[in-house]
Amino acid sequence: MDRVAKWASLTAGISLVSWIAYFPSPYGFETRPVLGLSPIFGAPFAISFLLNLVLIPMLWRRPKLGSILAILLGVLFIIGVVFDQAGLATPGLTPPPLVTTFEVEGSILSVLLVVLGAKIYN
Repeated sequence: MDRVAKWASLTAGISLVSWIAYFPSPYGFETRPVLGLSPIFGAPFAISFLLNLVLIPMLWRRPKLGSILAILLGVLFIIGVVFDQAGLATPGLTPPPLVTTFEVEGSILSVLLVVLGAKIYN
């Protein structure tokens, strides 16, 4: 495994750990009801979570395919954040401040995953 793929794996690992913040309390910091999540606008978050679970082993076994997943994960998470901040993911409810903080952190990690994924792919 090359150095860039190791950094991408580390970034994906940090991102995966920070997903705990998006779970409803008592496990995470999300205070909005889960049943209020829009299936259409909440889909990028669900797909991002699943991609994050698959990404780390994929980067170890098949870095080229893992890089495509890293780019897809980064883009979908950022789309999910935009939907959430616009109030589309949970209609009528704004995200709690702590969730917004973790979304900023997740967006930074997502941009880093897109950059590292593009580097691995090339």
